[in-house]
This record gives sequence, C-alpha cells and structure tokens, in this order.
Amino acid sequence: MTTDVQALAQTLARDRRFSDYDFWRAKNNLENAIHAIAGRNEPIPIDYLRWRAVVREVRHLRQEG
Repeated sequence: MTTDVQALAQTLARDRRFSDYDFWRAKNNLENAIHAIAGRNEPIPIDYLRWRAVVREVRHLRQEG
C-alpha cells in the first residue's frame, strides 16, 4: 500500500489544477472527520487513513519543491 500512496501522491503533487490550499483544506477536513469518528468510538474507515497519508505526502512533496 505504501507504493500506492507514494505513486498517487507524486501524481497529485505534479497536478497544478490543485492548489496548496486545496490540499491543506483536504487534510484539515480528513483530520476533523477522523477526530469526530474516533470521538464516537467508531472504527475509522481505512480509506480515510489512506487519503490522509496521500495528502500528507503531497504536501511534503510540494514543500520540497
């Protein structure tokens, strides 16, 4: 799964149709959703965790330049 996350993150990081703000907003929305689900003691969907990893990697790649 790590290679899938990295490959998708690299593709998204190169796509200039998405701004840095779009990824920042996506990260915050995912973090808020995960926090709300965890607060209800419900299982966190693996897709949420996967997308959070992708968005974090995209932001890291874009900061590196």
